[in-house]
Amino acid sequence: MTNEVKAIFDKLYKDMEGGVAHKQILAENISPIQADDKFHNLVMQAAKTLTEKPYVIISNKAVK
Repeated sequence: MTNEVKAIFDKLYKDMEGGVAHKQILAENISPIQADDKFHNLVMQAAKTLTEKPYVIISNKAVK
């Protein structure tokens, strides 16, 4: 995990903890450890998505 992703992850985790998504995960009939892992993965995916850099492919080929 890069420093940029870690910083965003920490902020998102604090913001999302106790929120709607967190409560929905906790309401599922799974163990607290599984619920925590599921929430952690949700926040991690969001952090990675927010830090992805868009890229542009430049080509000299004509598109048919």
